[in-house]
Amino acid sequence: MSESKPSLFGEAFREELKEVFREVIREDAAIQNGRAEKLLFDSKEAAAQLGVTHTWLETKAREGKIPCRRLGHYVRYSREDIEQIAKGVVDPPEG
Repeated sequence: MSESKPSLFGEAFREELKEVFREVIREDAAIQNGRAEKLLFDSKEAAAQLGVTHTWLETKAREGKIPCRRLGHYVRYSREDIEQIAKGVVDPPEG
């Protein structure tokens, strides 16, 4: 009879980690197949696509007001995340 080990991380964290790994694997496969399509973007790259500052984007991500991918202290944005932000998941920056 085997005992199950208690998890160090919650189920939500494990699922998010799986999704990040899936995206990294897809990106690696795309590069190996000659399609260098980038799947994850850092804050500066995503902010440039959205026309906002990276500090605004990082603040909203930290507040949990926009979709993003987290792996430890790294925050990345998928194409889908950027599209959702552009469609108005949050209010645009003031000023």
